[in-house]
Order: sequence, then structure tokens, then C-alpha cells
Amino acid sequence: MSPTQQAIVVTGASGFIGSYITYQLLEDGYKVKGVARGEKVSFLQNAFARYPAFEAVEITDIASGDFSFMKGSSNDHFPNNYRSTEFRTGMDAVIHCAAPMISDKVDHEAALKVFRSVQLRNCKLTSQTPKGAIGGSLHVLEQAKDAGIQKVVVTGSLASFPRFGPYGPNDYFAVTIEEAKSSGNPGVIYSAEKKFAEIAVLEFADKHPEMDVTIICPTFVVGPVAPGFEHLVPTVNFRAFSSTFYLYSLLNGPNPRFPMADSFIDIRDVARAHILALNSQPSSVVGRKRFALKNPNQSNFRQAIELLAAERPHLKHRLSPLLSAPKWPESKAEPIDYARMESDLGLKRESLTSWKDTVLDGIDSFMVVENSWKAKGLEVTASVEMV
Repeated sequence: MSPTQQAIVVTGASGFIGSYITYQLLEDGYKVKGVARGEKVSFLQNAFARYPAFEAVEITDIASGDFSFMKGSSNDHFPNNYRSTEFRTGMDAVIHCAAPMISDKVDHEAALKVFRSVQLRNCKLTSQTPKGAIGGSLHVLEQAKDAGIQKVVVTGSLASFPRFGPYGPNDYFAVTIEEAKSSGNPGVIYSAEKKFAEIAVLEFADKHPEMDVTIICPTFVVGPVAPGFEHLVPTVNFRAFSSTFYLYSLLNGPNPRFPMADSFIDIRDVARAHILALNSQPSSVVGRKRFALKNPNQSNFRQAIELLAAERPHLKHRLSPLLSAPKWPESKAEPIDYARMESDLGLKRESLTSWKDTVLDGIDSFMVVENSWKAKGLEVTASVEMV
């Protein structure tokens, strides 16, 4: 089926990753229904108003909401010029991006309880299922199954793998639920939740072989926000930048904030990976499709400061001091399986975006958002904290 005949649901469509995937899907000719909550629904519709093949849909809770719209109806809201005898009103695939960040005010410890309770119920959720990555992912999968959707792509995380590898489809961060909960470490708890969410997703897929499930597990995602992102943040909200805030913080003068990870992947490569997964070979042919995703090169924030000083001199007065940026030691991590990434997913190592392009394009996109705030008379002062 060609992209112009496929309709895709994107959860978390108002977020940094979800909005770029949505943008790229629309640019590629797909029809998209983007899922959001509350006031973000209207923000999302405004962000993609220039695309007649887009519709924003409100879901009150990703872990318990009603996704019956995925089945389609005679009242489908896609414009008349997108109707045809070849296009059914139901959706063809789901890209599930909605998930809490490590810093989100979510009860990650409660969410870890889901893995055990779900195992006891044969991957079935109940009204008492705690929220979080695990409950949300399984609910979306159940809803997709009920709608007859057979293709699902889930956004995972490299944090679910061992810290330095290996990065095979069955390799996981070595932590138990009890160890994660007792650690008191948000990073460990986050990694554990991502691990058990991905395990739960794959166990669900094993129980439903008619469904083809892919998990894309990116490392630290940075780069430009999607065109139109300024409509998703009509007021100053640096938290909306998510992980790419670390690039933006280079403009925060003496108060930058740097990640703890030396690896990176450009958001555009993450979007491409998700979209390629829609048409990848089924798991019945290539085995479990859980892909680690990172650039073969390390991030380099000192180089980023030098690049911006040279290439964007009008921003030089805002840049953080060069020596404030970390200088990473040589990475101890094993490389991911780029050959498998190319053969089973279709994403080539040599096509991955360079650090230079990630930095420059990222900063340029932030300026668009900044200028939209300033045009409204809003004060733009970056905070070190993403709150």
C-alpha cells in the first residue's frame, strides 16, 4: 500500500519526537491522526493546519482512553478530497510515542508494578493498572488489536539496553524491579521502566502473531524541532523541547546544562526509523524487531560551541563558555548492529545526520520558536531546569 493510501495514528504527537514523526509522515504523503490531551489538541491542529491529511484527536489518558476512532466510521474527519474507494476509514498502523521522560512527574515506581500484574493477566490491563510507559503501551496495543490494526511501531529507549552493550534484540539493562525501586535513582528507575515496557510489548506481540510490532530504541535525541512547533508552545515552555533542550541551553550563557550521555541521534533519523518500520519485513521473517539507534560518533558540545560561534556569529554573545562543556573520554560502548539496522529496517549508517547539522539546524529551529514568543511580547529567558 502506498503512503497516500495509508492512515497512521501517532500517540504523543504534540511532543518533540512525536511531532517530528507526524511532520515527516505528512511530508511523505501519509494521512495522520495525532493523539494529544487537553489544550494540546488545538495546539496540534494549528501546528499542522497546512496539511489537509491531518487531524488531531483527544485522548484523556493514554493508559485507559478510548481509541475506538481507530476503527473508523462514516463520520471520519479526513477532508473529502482524501476519500476514495481505496481508502477505508479505519487506521492502518499506529506509531506509539507517548511516554514519560526521566524527569516527568510520573510515579515510575508504581508503573513498575504493572509488569508483574500484567504477566498474571496474560497481558490484559485493568482499571487499577498504574499509569506510565508499561500501562500506556499495552493499552495502545490492545486498542490497536481491537481495531484490527496489525502494524505497530513503539518508541523505546537505548536506556533499556546494557549501558555499554551489547545491543541485540534480546539484550536488556541488568536490573530487577526490586533493585530499581530500592535504588532511589531516577535514572535506574527510568531504565527499568523502559526495559519492562519493551518486554511487555514483545510478550504481547508473541501472544498475537498476527500483529507486527517494531520497537525503535534511540539514544539521546537532539536536533531541530518540527516546522510548526511554535504552535505547540504558544507560551514560553522550555520543557517542551524535551531532550533537545540541552542544545538550546548552549545559548544560556554561564548556565548551560549538559546530558550525562555521550551518544546522540538526530531527531530526523529517529523519525525516518519509525516510518521505515511501517513497511519493514514482518517479525515472522526477520525475528524480533527491537532496534537500538544511535549515531556512530559521540556528541561534542565543545565543538558545538565553536561551530555556533563561527557559523552563527549573531548568537556568539549568548554562548556558554567553551570549557564549561564536557570533554568525553573515548566511548567504551559497543557499536550497535548497523548491518541489521540496514537489512531489516532500511536505515543506512552513512545516511545518519552529522553532529554539525544536528547542532546548526537545531539552533536555527529554536530561533523560530523564540521569535514567535518575542513577537507576542513574551520574555524569553532559558532556565537551566526543564520545568
